[in-house]
Amino acid sequence: MAVVIDGCTATIDLHGYVHSDYPLVTYMRMMSLDLSLHRGTGPADAQVEITVHTPKDDIRLRGNLDGQVDMDTCQ
Repeated sequence: MAVVIDGCTATIDLHGYVHSDYPLVTYMRMMSLDLSLHRGTGPADAQVEITVHTPKDDIRLRGNLDGQVDMDTCQ
């Protein structure tokens, strides 16, 4: 796992073992995930980008976060 926090942006790379249960397609393998969180001009103005790397394809999620994001490194 690697974590980089630079001001108002946090970038995290991690790996793990995932699975899904019935009725979803059974998936049991290693995976890696890239997560980037950027707090904008205020604590309630944050964007997130998540990429889940799977053997078949990458799953990408992007959007704004609801609620407040506090980051001590972001002034």
